Amino acid sequence: NQGDTRNMGLFHTNAITLKQMDKTEGRILGAAVFPTISLINHSCAPNVAWSFNQGRNEAEVRVIREISEGEEILACYTDPLLQRAEREKILKSKYNFVCDCQVCSLSDESLAENEKLRREITGLKNNMIDIYSSNPQKALTYAKMRLERIERLRKELTEALPQAYMHCYELALADREEEIANIYKSRGKEIATIVSGENSLWSQIK
Repeated sequence: NQGDTRNMGLFHTNAITLKQMDKTEGRILGAAVFPTISLINHSCAPNVAWSFNQGRNEAEVRVIREISEGEEILACYTDPLLQRAEREKILKSKYNFVCDCQVCSLSDESLAENEKLRREITGLKNNMIDIYSSNPQKALTYAKMRLERIERLRKELTEALPQAYMHCYELALADREEEIANIYKSRGKEIATIVSGENSLWSQIK
């Protein structure tokens, strides 16, 4: 009936996707509406990230970069790695707004460089996955190149860093580069603590 349709619309517009980042993809655990954190607005350069603590059955909001006094708390509603046209399509169809954040407002050379890096990040991940098991040395090269590009867009892509460091860590171990692997482990655990706290695969690695 009309009431159910309205309620479903409100749910889909305000629900937060509960996701656990694994080694290759984000595993969707479900979605829920929360009385406070569902009110957080969107930016493609967020200053907070949502994570879900399965042990406590709680959603958490974590600060992922410095927030200035008076600055609005903002989270990213989409996969942060998507290009602008893909982000625009999702935000318009699901949330019915057009984003005008600092990333979506880029133009000319700045926009072209941002989009180029995002295309390369996606392509390098595909290349890495294709040879992940058969050629870990070459896969590690792709993983390093991908991580370097994500770091260049760190303000926008902080949430993607724990997974990117995990790829480099595991591939370095597979290539018997233990010293390098330990560097990736240290940096990966550090950024994962900021983004997800204990709600990360990194928390299981000693």
